[in-house]
Amino acid sequence: MVGDPVTAPRKPLEAAPATAGAESAPEVLRRVERLLDARFADARFAATREDLTPLLEDLHAGLSALFPAPGGVRVSPEEQQALRAKFVGTVDTLEDVLEAIDRADRAGRARGLRAREGR
Repeated sequence: MVGDPVTAPRKPLEAAPATAGAESAPEVLRRVERLLDARFADARFAATREDLTPLLEDLHAGLSALFPAPGGVRVSPEEQQALRAKFVGTVDTLEDVLEAIDRADRAGRARGLRAREGR
């Protein structure tokens, strides 16, 4: 059925601004967290949102180490490289988890739709 909220396509998440630099990285991460909070606001998804917390904490820690506050201690170039690699790996893992959640959600909606149609 056209316009059915169950099968209607979702609006894609906002992309980070093309001009986002190191200074805005923490704000971009906070915006991602707000989007996740909105997406998983339903009490049925509270555990799923909580399961994402360690990944988000790792991302915050990585940003803090890579971009210390004014007067903070900068890490060596070698440590920066290792931190960047870990950060990218964590982002990739978060992306994989979110894609798996989305696939499971779509599959569940499709099963529900088929059940309502008697298939």
